[in-house]
Amino acid sequence: MRKPRGPAQDGDAPALRSRRLDRGRSWLEDGRLRHIDRHREPPPPAGSAGAGSAWEIVPPYLTRTGFLDAAAADALLDRVIRREDDFRPSPVGRRGVDPTIRRSWCLRDHGALTDALKIRLLDLFPSLLEALHVAPFAAQAMEIEIVAHGDGAFYTRHVDTQVARYDELDHVRALSCVYYFHAMPKAFAGGNFRLHAIGGEAAGFVDIEPGHNSLLVLPAWAPHEVLPVHCPSGAFRDSRFAINCWFSRPKPESAA
Repeated sequence: MRKPRGPAQDGDAPALRSRRLDRGRSWLEDGRLRHIDRHREPPPPAGSAGAGSAWEIVPPYLTRTGFLDAAAADALLDRVIRREDDFRPSPVGRRGVDPTIRRSWCLRDHGALTDALKIRLLDLFPSLLEALHVAPFAAQAMEIEIVAHGDGAFYTRHVDTQVARYDELDHVRALSCVYYFHAMPKAFAGGNFRLHAIGGEAAGFVDIEPGHNSLLVLPAWAPHEVLPVHCPSGAFRDSRFAINCWFSRPKPESAA
């Protein structure tokens, strides 16, 4: 099994350092990007395949624990569990439902369920763009889906930019946010979010644990996947729950 490649060394160019693989977590604090639990490994040998290559760059990302207050997180979980019968198999763009690519259950008609999360994200939106070096844009379009990952759920490597539908859209996704929550004690294993280097798994990746009441933010173009979930009980309430949020910006030709 391949090991994830370590983050940049001190001698790396500053422009690349913040984007290389960092197995620690990072978050925006007081207007600055803060890195914690940073681990370093030796770089690949000079001249080796991928050494110093742009293909080794892992996209920037932010995480935060305790994103909502505890009462709001618990209330959200309870309300989502009560909507179990409204969840449907998760689609994959134009393909519709394809369990060889994505296996989970989703709810898109969620009404006021996500209001607290939306308010929080909109408040932080400008700071998130700045921290991830995403060009500023107005938060005019926001898509949200709630996803339940039960036993055997996964989502193969993909990006969120809807490239297959680009010609049909007036807006394109630019920023992806994922809010994680689950019942306590945790009753599933696996389900990590794997963020890939631009060159794919062979070039490096970072695995991010979907902790309860935590947020992950990344550019929508970043390649990623959801690793298989193991939930022995098979009960809906024991699922790995996620709320996917996408902020979109006008396409260049639409803004002209």
